[in-house]
Amino acid sequence: MEKTSFMIAAVVLLVNNSLGCLAMTSLTTDQSALLAFKAHITSDPSGVLAKNWSTTASVCHWIGVSCSVLQQRVTALNLSHMGLTGTLSPHLGNLSFLALLGLSFNHFHGQIPEDWASLHQLEEIYLGYNNFSGDVPSWVGNFSNLKLLDLKYNQLTGSIPYAIFNMSSLQRVYLTSNGLYGSLPEDMCDHVSKLEGLFLSSNRLYGQIPSSLYKCRDLQYLSLSFNNFNGSIPREIGNLTMLKMLYIGNNDLKGVIPSEIGNLANLEIVSLQSGSLTGSIPSFIFNISSLRIIDLTNNNLSGSLPKDIHYDLPFLEELYLTSNQLSGQFPPGLWECKGLRSLSLSVNKFTGSISRKIGNLTLLRDLYLGQNNLTVPLITSNLNANDCASLICQHF
Repeated sequence: MEKTSFMIAAVVLLVNNSLGCLAMTSLTTDQSALLAFKAHITSDPSGVLAKNWSTTASVCHWIGVSCSVLQQRVTALNLSHMGLTGTLSPHLGNLSFLALLGLSFNHFHGQIPEDWASLHQLEEIYLGYNNFSGDVPSWVGNFSNLKLLDLKYNQLTGSIPYAIFNMSSLQRVYLTSNGLYGSLPEDMCDHVSKLEGLFLSSNRLYGQIPSSLYKCRDLQYLSLSFNNFNGSIPREIGNLTMLKMLYIGNNDLKGVIPSEIGNLANLEIVSLQSGSLTGSIPSFIFNISSLRIIDLTNNNLSGSLPKDIHYDLPFLEELYLTSNQLSGQFPPGLWECKGLRSLSLSVNKFTGSISRKIGNLTLLRDLYLGQNNLTVPLITSNLNANDCASLICQHF
């Protein structure tokens, strides 16, 4: 009996020692990967890595590094906003437990290493606001746990890898302000059912906006502005009932604004500026009570605005309708939109008189009403030069 107990204790001790050695070996692997990353840094203005990343301390105590409690493996590397300069070490691909990688707001350059394809545990990638070049790595599509991909404000080129749209875990994609080109696949929403935010503005994307976008039913933020998309605005966008922000301006979109946009009861911002849109503004838009910002500037829209525009827009802060063909009486209800900060209706065909109630808009900072057919009374109420920093009323 004593011999049996001794053997069991010996086995347990051997297993524990083996696990301890394995953990130590694994942590040494992580340390080597991080030191290789440090060796690729050519400028560390705050001296964080030089002073803190020392082999005399566990990597789990290094600034920007987090480890799991059980495995004692590196699970997060966050060095954003450090002002670091250099290239990315391929050895970071050895951090096999890494779930979060944050290197945004630095001065990294070069390409994103192919060796990182082995980081299968990644859930969040933040590499925005650097100077990365080359393609968006297609191997990102193999990360089955990835929820957030942030590569905005870099110099990436090529097309968006189709594999990205096969990631069922993906919730947000930020590719804004790169040099990406190509079209969006028609079936882009077939496999990304959890997608909440798609940010692709300021690239060179072209083709039509896929009508199948309605399949991304959890989508809350859609930003496709400043590209070369053409065709019409798909009516199916009206099925994205979770949508809060819609930016699709500064493209080559034509046709009318679909009335189905009026179905977006949670919409806070709609920006369709600088296109070739025609027809009248659907009255349903002015019934979306959650709207804070409406920007339809620089199109060819016609018709009039509802007189009681304020009834269903209690949170309206900014209204931009400049450079269209809008006409009719200036809507008196605008003076009841007490939250207005910016009002831009210049270069249209509005008629009538500007009410003295304009003085009730005490939050107003920007007022552009020029180049219409309006008459203006002397403003003697609460609105003054200090309240309205950009009052442009010439050529009424």
